[in-house]
Amino acid sequence: MNVNELLADLQAQHDETTARAGELHDQIERLTSALAKTEGRLADLATARKVIAEVAPAGTEPPELTTAYQAIVNALQHPPRPGVPGP
Repeated sequence: MNVNELLADLQAQHDETTARAGELHDQIERLTSALAKTEGRLADLATARKVIAEVAPAGTEPPELTTAYQAIVNALQHPPRPGVPGP
């Protein structure tokens, strides 16, 4: 193998590795975004749980509280999807 062939091979490897690094950076950005959304959802769920626990007296839930509680639970279990109209 002469020097020109060696340099061409090194350049090809460099180009492939650069492309792979770009793909990995894109993947990191997508995962970071998904993680932030998931952590936000966890925070929302913890807040909802805390509010419901504070509002609902232990063992004595009036019907209107049960209805409100069920509406909150339903909303949390079935969050609206982008582009899909709500109920």
